Amino acid sequence: MVFQNPGGFEATQKGYFYQRARQSEITLARRVLRGERFNPAENSLWFFKPSGDCPAQWYNQNNTGRFKSHCFFAPTQADCPGVY
Repeated sequence: MVFQNPGGFEATQKGYFYQRARQSEITLARRVLRGERFNPAENSLWFFKPSGDCPAQWYNQNNTGRFKSHCFFAPTQADCPGVY
């Protein structure tokens, strides 16, 4: 998905994707690898950038919130216990 075009990760088409990671990014990645999660993405499996407001559901998954311009969606614990 990262390299999908159109619809992938914008940074792969820009120079900053290929730059060395900054220390702040490395630190954040280590925190996530140790199990720390951040709202609204803590149990989300999907996110996207809509042209307007976030829909209440997307592919039958509830909206967990918005961060900057992206909406996040998480399955229920019954549908995907491995996420929780």
